[in-house]
Formats: sequence, C-alpha cells, structure tokens
Amino acid sequence: MNLEIEYVISRFPAIARQPLKIAETAPGLSGARVWKISISSTGGALSLHRPDGVTLDLKREQPLSIETVDDFAKVNVSPKVQPALQTKPRQSGNFCLRRWPTEHPTEAQLDWIHRVLIGCTRELGGVLPLPLPTREGTTRLRHNGHLWELTPWLPGEPVAPAAIGESQLSDLMLVLARFHHLAARHENKFGRSPNLLTRLEQLQAIAQNLGTRGHFGSRVFPFSKALPTDRYTMQYTENLNAMSKLFQQHGATLIERLQLSPIASRNIEQKPGLNPIAPTELKWQWPDKLLLTPIIRDLRIDHVFFQGDHVSGLIDFGAMKIDHRSFDLARLLGSCFDIYADLNGDGMELARWQHAMAIYNSMTELPPLSATEQWLAIWADQVAVVLGSWNWLDWLQGNQIEFANKQLVALRVDFHRRRLDNLINAATL
Repeated sequence: MNLEIEYVISRFPAIARQPLKIAETAPGLSGARVWKISISSTGGALSLHRPDGVTLDLKREQPLSIETVDDFAKVNVSPKVQPALQTKPRQSGNFCLRRWPTEHPTEAQLDWIHRVLIGCTRELGGVLPLPLPTREGTTRLRHNGHLWELTPWLPGEPVAPAAIGESQLSDLMLVLARFHHLAARHENKFGRSPNLLTRLEQLQAIAQNLGTRGHFGSRVFPFSKALPTDRYTMQYTENLNAMSKLFQQHGATLIERLQLSPIASRNIEQKPGLNPIAPTELKWQWPDKLLLTPIIRDLRIDHVFFQGDHVSGLIDFGAMKIDHRSFDLARLLGSCFDIYADLNGDGMELARWQHAMAIYNSMTELPPLSATEQWLAIWADQVAVVLGSWNWLDWLQGNQIEFANKQLVALRVDFHRRRLDNLINAATL
C-alpha cells in the first residue's frame, strides 16, 4: 500500500516534490477510501498515518521535476488540462486523495462529474471539491483497478440535524439553489425522471419479493441466530430484526400506496404542506415533462460542511447524474427533518421542511418548484425510507457485504429503523 500511495502522489503535480503528511480517514460506507494530505512549508519526511495510529515513513527515489497548479479556479478540463496553467509550486495546504471503488463511477462518468464541478467552481468559490490535474492533464488516474482523484481538502465540519440554525439552513438552500442553476448551464433537458422510474421498478421488485416469500421472516434468522461480538453489531442486529418485522406486517400495504399515490392517511391529508397534491390517476401522478439537470443525488446533511453560519463545503459527488432537483431536496431534507415523527405532535419537523422549501424557491434562478415537484420530493423521501431499510436488510443478511466501520453502520441502520417505524405509523393513522 505504501508504494501504491507513493506512485499515485507522484502523478499529481499539486503534491509531488513536497514534504507531506498523509492520514487515512475513517472508512465510510460507499467503498471509497480517503486520505488527507497536508503539505508543510517547513519540510520534513513523507509519512503515512494509519487510522490505528501507526506512522509509516515513505521514502522517495529521485524527486520529480513537476510544478504544481497554483490557480485552481482556472483549470478547464474536458478532460485535459492545459500545461500552460502550471505555475509556481504550492508550499502549503491540505488536499483530499480519494480512491473510488472498482464498481463506480466509470471513467466517463467521473470525467463528466469533474466537468460539471469545474464549470460551477468560478461562481461557487471554494465550496466545491475542484478536481486537480495529473501529470497527463486528466483529472483522474487509473491505477490497480481503481480511479483516483485529488481535490482541495474543504474546510469546516458537518452539523447535527438538530443543531442546524436558521442562518445555516438559509445559506444551505442558497448554495444548493445556486449549484443547481450553474449545473443546469452545463446540461439540461425536459423529460421523465430516470430516478422516479428506477424507484418504481425497485418498489415493484420488493413487492414481488414479499409476495413470493409470503413473509419476510427468513431474513430475521441470520441476525437472531448470530452471536454479536461488539456493541455496534448488537445494536444494528436489534434494529434489523425490528425492520424485518415492520416489513412483515406493513410492507406490502406501504409499497402499494407508494406505487399509486402519496401516503393518504387522514392525518396527513389535514396537513397540505406534507401532501401538496393528492393525484388519483397514475398517468397524471407521474409528471413526464420535468426539467432535468445535474443533481448530486447523495446530498445528506453529513456531506455538508459549515464554518459558522455559512456553508464551506459540499462533498461526495460520485453519484451525480442528470435528474430532477426534487431528489436532491428529498435526500437533504430527509436527513435533517423526520416529518413523519411529529404528525401527532407540534409539527415542527414538517414546518422546517416547508420553510426550507420556501427558502429554496425564493432563491433559485431556475423556475421555482411547483406543487407537483414539491410533492415529488416528499414521495422521494418516503420511497428512500423504504428502499434504504430494505437495502440494509439485504446487505447485512448473512454478512453479504462487509463494512469496516461498524459504528457508522449501526448509526445508519438506527436512522432507517426509526424513520421506517414513523412512516408506517403515519400511514396507518
């Protein structure tokens, strides 16, 4: 691994020939691996700090005669970078080296993502992870079956959903609206939402699975028979069993409602903000002339960095595709506000969701989201609750996928279990 990191570093002029400190961050859930690379102006040896606290020295052969790209904002990749943009070496700074999983994204997809980000960077400043060029002039490197990229390390920290202030929420909606507008300049078209069609197909597959099995109980046994060896495994095992029972009892009915119309309980119908429209005909329910633009698709609140009241960074664009903006809003607001948890309470979660939507509509330079598009965001959030819960059951059944960060798995499974429980309660009131 030391030689691999050293080789990759040598291919990026921004960090070649520099005294570096390299620290691998805690593993996430996407399969990507991330290293924080710090350049020190005081010199020193190249070292690698593992997550377990072990520090390793990386010895270089002859230094590379490559200069760095100093003016990040002027880089124009399509997919080559002009050598004339290479100027004096950068003496200090932090960078993010990312190794994407072998499954995704493809080279063509990553090149497209980078072009969109570079096109948005001039007007969004340092909020976006601007990809930096390799020695060959591309913004990605293929090595050992993986794609690699280098970006500046964005400042700031995530904020817990319950701690988001009014100024932070307003600035976040402004930045998101601005990104959507700038990305739409790169590419836009009218048509049916690919995400919507995919979600309907996924719901149908789950419905068929439930119908074939007759119940969901067989997925409980791998968890209940196992003997967890740590508290995080015990925690997510308990939540997986709870989700399995929820699917047994309510899955078929819930999925049928999502395939045909918004959740239509009497309680929700009394709250027009949660159910802006209530279509009864399938052909009218699914709009087929939506404005489709590049969207992030995995924009959760923990992928947003703040410094004070202002957004300082948006990260993780690997899932970006052409689709409708409502899916970004659903993903983001669904990670902030559980609008199904307080239907019998004071309604503050729902009020904040509606408030965020209103801020977005007041700041967007694209056409404001219509009532139909706002409903689509709520529908997308409901579907995400169901699909997310199902996916975790599927991934962890018999340890089909091994996740290194069990603590993060436990937190994510707990999040989905609570939201699934609240959604089912809201649907059955």
